[in-house]
Amino acid sequence: MSDQALLFPQIDALPAFCQYAEGPCDQNFTTAVKSHALFLYPTDPVTISSAIENAVAGLNLTAGDKRWITWRHLAITGQIIFCEVCKALRFTSMAIADVTTLNFNVLFEVGFALGLGVPVLPIRDTSYVRDKRMFDELGILDTFGYLDFQNSQMELAHQVVHYETNLKYRDPKLRVAFERVATLYGEEEDTEQADFSERLLKLVGKIADRRRATVRVAFEHRRNHAAYP
Repeated sequence: MSDQALLFPQIDALPAFCQYAEGPCDQNFTTAVKSHALFLYPTDPVTISSAIENAVAGLNLTAGDKRWITWRHLAITGQIIFCEVCKALRFTSMAIADVTTLNFNVLFEVGFALGLGVPVLPIRDTSYVRDKRMFDELGILDTFGYLDFQNSQMELAHQVVHYETNLKYRDPKLRVAFERVATLYGEEEDTEQADFSERLLKLVGKIADRRRATVRVAFEHRRNHAAYP
């Protein structure tokens, strides 16, 4: 059984609960747009969104039987946009998300895709400097990694194809990053190729325990050193 099967539920079936519907999902999955990759990005700045859309158009010209789409290809008129994105994410092989401006909706969709177990490829135009400080302060996306396309549709299309060609669910870079974090929390290196999902769940639990302990120590310190009149 694959790691993905162990970690994530079946995602092409209607979920039992949806916050929008306040109950079982009320969508029709037979209308979901299926794709090889779904591009997620904000409409602004236009220079970046246009570069992405032109890259997708170019990819489809040479895609063969693969279908590359953006959120604009979804039937969003008169619908809750996220419901259409949610359906599309469940029927794509990969999500490609522009994180240049750290748009809230896009970051939410990135988190949702990861929760579904869909491979996510962040892309970023590093020539766009307005949100650079915020990007650097967030930090996590530097660890996660991204492709830099610098407002060039041809470069973006080329890099996406190169990445997609070499894509593996258990990316060696992901394993290296995991091993580094695991070492910080006292986990031994995976020399025997132990079950990845079990190690991931164990590490998440260890991180949560460490954080709870840190909060508890901080609380005790403040209580013991509080100044009273």
